[in-house]
Amino acid sequence: MDQKALEALFQDMSTEEKVMQLVQIPGSEYEADAEITGVDRGQVKDRVKRLAGSTLGIWGSKRLKKVQEQYMKEHPHHIPLMFMLDVIHGHKTVLPCPLGQGASFDPEEVKKGAAMQAREAAADGIHATFSPMADLCRDARWGRIMESTGEDKFLNSCMAKAMVMTSFNSINGIPATGSTFLMKKILREEFGFKGVLISDWGAVGEMINHGYAEDQRDAALKAMQAGVDIDMCSGCYSAHLEELVNSGAVSGKMLDQDAVTARGIRHVDNWQEENDRLLAEAVSAAEWADTVILCLGEDSTQSGEATSKASLKLPAVQLKLLREIRKTGKKIVSLIFTGRPLELDEVRELSDALLICWLPGTEGGHAVLDVLTGKLSPSGRLPVSFPYTVGQEPLHYDMYPTGRPKPENAPFEYTSRYLDCENGALYPFGYGLSYTSFEYTGQKLSTQKMSASEPLTASVTVRNTGNRKGDVTVQLYIRDVCGSRVRPVRELAGFQKLSLDPGAEEEVSFVIKEEMLRFWTAEEKWESEAGKFLVWICDNSSDGKPLEFLLES
Repeated sequence: MDQKALEALFQDMSTEEKVMQLVQIPGSEYEADAEITGVDRGQVKDRVKRLAGSTLGIWGSKRLKKVQEQYMKEHPHHIPLMFMLDVIHGHKTVLPCPLGQGASFDPEEVKKGAAMQAREAAADGIHATFSPMADLCRDARWGRIMESTGEDKFLNSCMAKAMVMTSFNSINGIPATGSTFLMKKILREEFGFKGVLISDWGAVGEMINHGYAEDQRDAALKAMQAGVDIDMCSGCYSAHLEELVNSGAVSGKMLDQDAVTARGIRHVDNWQEENDRLLAEAVSAAEWADTVILCLGEDSTQSGEATSKASLKLPAVQLKLLREIRKTGKKIVSLIFTGRPLELDEVRELSDALLICWLPGTEGGHAVLDVLTGKLSPSGRLPVSFPYTVGQEPLHYDMYPTGRPKPENAPFEYTSRYLDCENGALYPFGYGLSYTSFEYTGQKLSTQKMSASEPLTASVTVRNTGNRKGDVTVQLYIRDVCGSRVRPVRELAGFQKLSLDPGAEEEVSFVIKEEMLRFWTAEEKWESEAGKFLVWICDNSSDGKPLEFLLES
């Protein structure tokens, strides 16, 4: 349909029809088998069901065709219903959880996976999906950390390329769903986002619970003012938006714009007895083995939405199993399946090898087997810091410096430290081992001074010093030593992956440009400030010695 025909169609539509294009309702209203939790069917009025512009939670081309035919028959202008679905890390084929994908440090491979899940979803009749979840996650206790690609803003920005949703949370005291500053000034104007902006589930109505909207009418008004194109299942738009337009509180032009945009797009009672029996069987099986492959970690239901935890320890029964098998004297390779960082200090001490498998998806078993048998050398890097203990959370490598840093080789009374734990991570951001080793030599800068018009190049030679071919992720970190706002101790600014044969070496270079040094200054300007900078080209966020350069004004 061309623009002229679209305009004619909208001129012929009633205000109610236009409003309903901004309304999304659960798929359970159309199909009893919809994958929507916590929703009872039949809660939506018939008129909303006949006119709602989109639905979510149902898929399958035959099922959707049946729903669509009935819907279009009843719609006054026979406008098709849009089908949407949560496709977070795979559809028919399950990919590793996003946190595991972040560990690849390989945006191109992640892009291929996203394209595959898009093709699968499209073949099942889906028009739009709700992914990726691009939050910057720095607290392993939060359940949905598994849906992010980690704690680093640069890595996340390389990974996140898709539709944007408003979130449940507040930013500077204003719910994101009602924030005109965030959704219009930042997202639309500064980022230039032209796509469909959809609230998260019920987020428009939840502004009432936040204390930001008085009632559903007020919530609908604030969400419209912020530019939310589609109200996902809160009922605020369907109940009040038509009246808001008729009263003039929301302009007809705003409604038309949003309507056009919207179209663009198990428990047993004798558990202790059962555990003891299974534990005895496992220890007995370990007695005849040379090496024990021990699968530990979280069940898939322990990560994701509404699965936040106060403890990051493995279940007590798993730790007991590990301790008992350690007593057999056999070698132990521990495979950790998880959607978040866990406390692994004891696991590390009791294991001969440790492999973080994340929640690996459909082909996870084959991938893990290839690594265990040596067919492939592991090459993943941690996209998030693993703590010694939950008491360190939130934990991330790019922290702000403290006024009393703990010295490395001097008395450290009255400095920023823990009495019972190391300050840093058990395993830091960017860390990872393989079946070979790599040496970094000859770190250098092309010049000691740079300006906006004259960038510099940072380089290093990386050599495979082992006897196996392997992949390595060379990481670039930068620190602004002194600024009008306190800057992090170091920030990831680039990364490159190399594949080297035994004994082979390669020079890796990074061009550092002035725009890479910008931040929000004390004057609220996105710009760089002249002064001293430190740069590391290294193996992880806790590695290497810095080089120094000066940015001239």
